[in-house]
Amino acid sequence: MIDTFILHKKFSELEEEDLEQLKIIYDANRPERKGKRKMGAYLIDETDYAGLISYSKQRLIETGRLFMAIDKNSQRCIGFMLCLDNVEMLRDQFPLHHFAHYVIHDIPFLQDLAHLGAFGYVYQVAVLPEFHNNGAGSMMIAEMEQFYERSTALILGAGIHEGQYLVIKILKKSGRYLFLDQYFSPVEPDQLRFRIVRQLQRRELYRKINAEYLPRTFNTIIPIQLNLATADVNTIIEPMNAKILWSSFFHDNELLRVYRMDSHYTGYFGSILEAKSYPQFQELVPILKKIVRYLRDKDDPNLNQPSLTPLVSKKGLEFFFANDAWTAEDLPSFGNPAVYNLQDEEMLDKMLGSRHFHSIREELSNEEWLEWTSLLSKLAKVPKHKNIFELPRDSSRKRWKKLLKAWKEWKRRLSITSAEEKQLLEDQRAINAKSSQKKEVSEEMERINAVSKARGKISNSTRRAWQDWLELHQEVYAADQKRLKHPERYWWCHAVVPMTFSGGVSGIMFTFRYLKPAQSGPGEQGRRQINGMINTIVSALSKNMLNIIMKLQEHAIEEAANRYAVSVISSRNISHNLGSHILSRFSQTSNLGKLVYGTMDQGDYIKVSDLDENLRKVTDFLSYLRTRMNLLADLSTSEPVASVAAMLNLEVLEPLRQQEVVNKFISGTDIQLIDIEYENHLDTLPGKRPDRRDIMVQIPNGELGISALAMILENIIRNTAKHEILLDVDYLLLTVKVVEEDDRGYTIYIHDNIDNEREVVGQLADQLNRAYIEAKLFEKNYEVRKKGWGIAEMDLAASYLRKKMPGLPVGGEHHRKIPFLKAVPLPLSQRPDRAYLGYQIYLKKPREILIVDSRDRLTHISSAHQWIPYGIKILTKIAISEKKQDIHTHNILLLLDFESRSTNKRIKRFPYRWLVLQDEVEQENLKQKLNEDPTAAICWIWEKWLNYFQTRKYLNDLQLTLYLYGLPALSADENRSKRRPEDSPMEAIIFDAHGSKMRKRVLNTPRQFFFYNAFGTTDPLGKLLIGYNKLKAGNQKRKLEIELMESAITQVVVIDERIQEEAYKKKAPFELAAKDFFEYLSWLNLFVPNPDEEGIPCLYHQYLEENTEQRLIEWIHQLMHWRRMDFLIFHVGLLEKLIGDIDEIERWIQKHFIDIDPRIEIILISGRGKPHRLPLHFSFQQYNNIVKYVIDTPSKFHLCRMLFGARTRLH
Repeated sequence: MIDTFILHKKFSELEEEDLEQLKIIYDANRPERKGKRKMGAYLIDETDYAGLISYSKQRLIETGRLFMAIDKNSQRCIGFMLCLDNVEMLRDQFPLHHFAHYVIHDIPFLQDLAHLGAFGYVYQVAVLPEFHNNGAGSMMIAEMEQFYERSTALILGAGIHEGQYLVIKILKKSGRYLFLDQYFSPVEPDQLRFRIVRQLQRRELYRKINAEYLPRTFNTIIPIQLNLATADVNTIIEPMNAKILWSSFFHDNELLRVYRMDSHYTGYFGSILEAKSYPQFQELVPILKKIVRYLRDKDDPNLNQPSLTPLVSKKGLEFFFANDAWTAEDLPSFGNPAVYNLQDEEMLDKMLGSRHFHSIREELSNEEWLEWTSLLSKLAKVPKHKNIFELPRDSSRKRWKKLLKAWKEWKRRLSITSAEEKQLLEDQRAINAKSSQKKEVSEEMERINAVSKARGKISNSTRRAWQDWLELHQEVYAADQKRLKHPERYWWCHAVVPMTFSGGVSGIMFTFRYLKPAQSGPGEQGRRQINGMINTIVSALSKNMLNIIMKLQEHAIEEAANRYAVSVISSRNISHNLGSHILSRFSQTSNLGKLVYGTMDQGDYIKVSDLDENLRKVTDFLSYLRTRMNLLADLSTSEPVASVAAMLNLEVLEPLRQQEVVNKFISGTDIQLIDIEYENHLDTLPGKRPDRRDIMVQIPNGELGISALAMILENIIRNTAKHEILLDVDYLLLTVKVVEEDDRGYTIYIHDNIDNEREVVGQLADQLNRAYIEAKLFEKNYEVRKKGWGIAEMDLAASYLRKKMPGLPVGGEHHRKIPFLKAVPLPLSQRPDRAYLGYQIYLKKPREILIVDSRDRLTHISSAHQWIPYGIKILTKIAISEKKQDIHTHNILLLLDFESRSTNKRIKRFPYRWLVLQDEVEQENLKQKLNEDPTAAICWIWEKWLNYFQTRKYLNDLQLTLYLYGLPALSADENRSKRRPEDSPMEAIIFDAHGSKMRKRVLNTPRQFFFYNAFGTTDPLGKLLIGYNKLKAGNQKRKLEIELMESAITQVVVIDERIQEEAYKKKAPFELAAKDFFEYLSWLNLFVPNPDEEGIPCLYHQYLEENTEQRLIEWIHQLMHWRRMDFLIFHVGLLEKLIGDIDEIERWIQKHFIDIDPRIEIILISGRGKPHRLPLHFSFQQYNNIVKYVIDTPSKFHLCRMLFGARTRLH
């Protein structure tokens, strides 16, 4: 032992000389500098230590610390332990995005630890070679453990490379660490790593093993439970000369899909930790790698890996592979045991040929089985003395040729041998004879099933895979035998036992050895002992697993109860708010007439004399009601996945201000809403008035998200009218305030114009939060709660705006757990003793650019975290592969190398806009722009995308021109602004207010132009373009111009019988010279089949014509031939009507459209919420978002926002 003391420093306290010491020790422990004697003690990962600690230095947030072993004599650092942690981060979330570049092997593990709570993670530990085996490492470990125990950390973790045997040996010797499992690093697929943990506060950690934390920490919690259970069982059975060597849980059930987790296998091989030396350890590592690959790949359909899980799931079998001739009778406690002898040379053939394994009947579909048995029956009718290969020379020659050809194909497919063929035909002849005598045929059928085992389904490659599987288990057995003095005295067994079949199968796999009884052979005593031993192991291992499964199941039940509660509450509220207060007023003809014709002078009805304007108000309300119905369907069936960017005041609040019918009658009293004020308090100095600067926010599912916000406003109005009815109030005024901005979004306050004493309002806000907002939607018996349904609906609407499932606990959006909804007192600026009752919600910022940086060109930049507020996210290839369920709502996916595109192509969780930036000069240019001005960088990337999009369509000289009412023409290209659109019509993109230039014949016929979109100044497009006109030249204005041009270029086909019918009834807007509405849509490069044209089917009739499908396909093919289509939109209900089976949709679309043009994107739409069983390779969008911008207020710009924002749900 040397005279050493341990010093530790926070990352923010480290100086240059400390980092130099780390580099010296790292260089001394490089693998290439080690001799054979010291193998197993070197460092693996080269690290930029300055970059690693930069986050703490720059952000003043402690993300870790360094423990240093100091030699007292020389005062130099002889070893270090580098740890990451969150024990001093208070409410801040651990910055995984920063460490993804450094902890490249263990980011998912680090994420699990962060989700569990306060943690410490050992990143590197090293000692100078000349000080190995002198206790410095153990001293640092002890000091590290004491520090984290004092810091109330819950858990310690580490990932150890297979080459670091000495570290494994030290931690194993301490006895305080659990070796969870082994895995291959994503960046080193052949290098094994070990996950280890130490539970510092076991009781507190177990308290977190609940339904809220399990889905996020499943891959760590399960191995912890497995290790503890295995250790407990070994404690019990080791005195009986037995031991578990390898244990594993397997899960393949619906619960995992509910929580968006993959089918999961986890396990560890405990024997490897018992290695007495590094060479012995190295002998075991290759076997362990085979086990890890088997667990990882066993149910991957793209890999030829054998798996017992299907048999366990289908038949409830329990498999036992022993080193002795056990039988099923030796295991009476199990219901359906399949027992095999690993030492039997014919074991593989017996297993593959047994009734337990496969049979033709189980492998073939019902149609194939009928075809197979029918053919066998016909062939069996050939007289027995005739050889079926000698074709009869009679009139039935062709028929027999056909039968023989089919039989040869089946023989090849099923690998039926000649002997099996002979037996099959004999059994089938017996069946035919008995059938004619109406006798039982079950015995022969059973023989046919037995003889015709699925050898044909088991190809040679599959057979080799099972051979490898057998050899793997034999290697595990042999490795264990080497450590025993008398291996022949032990029973050795590998067992696969299911535990639950709830929505699939979950179970345990374990390998154990057991000292045989004195007598030879199992015997009665041996049977009892082995049966009892296996029962003990199964019961002990399954207890913890079943507990976790039950917790997940309980949570799934709560999710279902939430869905039910959402349906009940929202249905009742729409009936009350919109039904009783508005629709009931117009249930009589006289009242509806008063509204439409404006004949009443009293204040009960809207006083407008213009008939068209009155009708517009009614249709606006009906559109509002239709959107709400779609929202309720979506709330009840799925979480929102798609989102669009929108200006909060201009594009979200303004349409709600225009809902005059709703605003006048929603209160149910004489009080009416007169306005919705908008205030931006960001950067507002004390005592100054807020401004009206608009902000861009992310609105889930477009129109449905706006309806969710309207739902909140409606309930505020209703609550005010109901509870403040005695106050002297003539009108209601709602105020929407933007009060706080963080990296990811905005905090919004909403309140009315009724104030009260501040103390009273504060008490009321606390009561609302405790009694209603924070309460569950259902009671203990899963019945919907009885009170506070209006507040509950506000809460579910606020959760929808955050793209979360209503009624479930709030997950951390980033460093804070921001509530979906919160009641807050808002003091008046002039009278602090008075306050409004307000409600706080949170709206996310739009996501702009997703950069896939597979070679770490940008991820290591210290300022990368500063790009997050601008909607820029950087992902590594590792992060993409680890988080396969994440949905990315960014506008553009920027790839820094081409192979990344092939990895993620056509995965609908990514943006549709793909852009590859491979040139190193351009990559440096991008890096510079991101550091200088992220907003300019975003605009630069949009320019790149537009150039690529145009070039792909051979369009290189388009000109965008806007005609705003009463204003001169505006051109997006100042260099070409003097050129009139009619000079080069095929290059002109025109947006024309009220179609004025066309109606005044300033422009030629629109069909001569590349794109023409007329709009009203009160339409969504009109308001947007008027706002565009007010913008100063800059990045924001240019980005909008790019989106306008992109929408014009985008070619869209809509196949929906409802839209076709509405388009058939509708005329071109503003009396434009289009022969019908279909032609006007074609001016927008938007195509709906016109049933009046020859060869185009009518889709909205109750009964479709026989050739409707073929005619529709031909029409779409013509469009695809003449134009490069981008989006093909199908109504799911129509496809079901055409094809007959929703399961065939993917195959049908693939065959007729994607195989012709793989670039075309498919969008499926429905007005009933998201239907189940939709193909994952196609995106989904709400019908309401499509019909609004195709029929109601045609706007190609807004339609394209919806289409490019569509995504799929990956479970």
